[in-house]
Amino acid sequence: MLLYKIIYIFNLMTMDILLTIVLGIIAGLSGGALGQSGAEVMLPGLLLLNIVSDFKTAAGTVLLAIIPPISLLAVLEYYKRGQVKVWTSVILFVTYFFMAFIGAYITRNISNKVLEYITACYFLIISLFFFWNAYTGTYGESTSGSKKSIPHLANGFKNLFHKL
Repeated sequence: MLLYKIIYIFNLMTMDILLTIVLGIIAGLSGGALGQSGAEVMLPGLLLLNIVSDFKTAAGTVLLAIIPPISLLAVLEYYKRGQVKVWTSVILFVTYFFMAFIGAYITRNISNKVLEYITACYFLIISLFFFWNAYTGTYGESTSGSKKSIPHLANGFKNLFHKL
């Protein structure tokens, strides 16, 4: 009976390891291709595959997984093509470093359910932005390769601060 329990636990652990590897492959490919941390794939994947038990454990696990060196090879590929703004990345890294701590701290008294609703809204807003941008081409090239005449939102902010 003890041997059966040990084999059963070993099989569960092996399956979790295999599922985690598959999840890492999918997150790595999509993250490298789409310029994401991979967290957008990892967090729901950990929950859907029942690798972790709750949202907060998934969030903590993903944050540990996306420590900066994880993307180094993808960054090198983009850098070779001249598609990395180094100082912008440094500023984002430093601010993210401190704000991620504050974000993690404030979740102490927020339920998993509320965090999941917040995350769903967050991803919905991001999804709507990318659907809109793909359709209009406002923040990049349109399907024809030319810029649309819709003004860029950031220009309004830059002009506002320039006048001050």
